[in-house]
Amino acid sequence: MSITSNTRSLSSNSLAQAVQGLKPDQILTRKVKSPPKIDFNETSTFELGCRFHDLLKRIGDHDPLNKQEKTMLPWLNAVRSELRSLGVTFLEPEVELSAASGLPAGRVDLLMHGGPCDLGVAEVKVVSTLPDAPSAASVVQLAGYAELVVAGLDQPRVWCAVILVSFRESKVRCYVHRGTSFMRRRVRPLLAA
Repeated sequence: MSITSNTRSLSSNSLAQAVQGLKPDQILTRKVKSPPKIDFNETSTFELGCRFHDLLKRIGDHDPLNKQEKTMLPWLNAVRSELRSLGVTFLEPEVELSAASGLPAGRVDLLMHGGPCDLGVAEVKVVSTLPDAPSAASVVQLAGYAELVVAGLDQPRVWCAVILVSFRESKVRCYVHRGTSFMRRRVRPLLAA
């Protein structure tokens, strides 16, 4: 089991109850300046999500990007710009987090150094259109990762963000939680079960 599989096994009612009343401290939206000849309408949102997560993994290397990766670079740059505006100085993609405090292990999309606290976690989702709020499942999953960072990396405080990327709307949106203790307490019993 993992944080992701535990989250997927929960009912929509359980997820909704877990995040009821949890509001982000800040919502940041950035318009993406994309080249005019790029059209993602023929590609499924799932495929775009897989491609974008593959590009996230490339943050740490210096190899040249292929043509497909270059087309998505404006969205990655928009995400990085929003995170820099929050004080993030370094991003680690796809970080494996060990099981801790009765929770299963997980792989967080981004471990962020700097920002509202010394460390933060981000869950990145590609969507067709940007909603007013992230899904309850995304928030629950993110809270699980935050708990693993607090317990496993011995961090007293951690911040988090759900980052939604829309290629069709040419925007990214970050839902920022400057502290996670309340959300972690609410979610922990669900993910430990």
